[in-house]
Amino acid sequence: MALPQSLHFALFFPYTLDYLGDFQKVLGDFFKTLRLFLEKLRESCSYSRSLLEMSNEKKNILSETAVAFS
Repeated sequence: MALPQSLHFALFFPYTLDYLGDFQKVLGDFFKTLRLFLEKLRESCSYSRSLLEMSNEKKNILSETAVAFS
């Protein structure tokens, strides 16, 4: 015979809380890692963007210099 639903829940409730706590910790760690990854990605993109801007500025200076001496 199966246990009544309320008795079944009462017997396994402490274990359910343990699993929920573990799940919450794993989920929290996942989002913390995701946040750190996204911050590093943003820093990397910002660095790449500044390098690209510097490269474009150098090209513009070289173009202007070449036009001036033509």
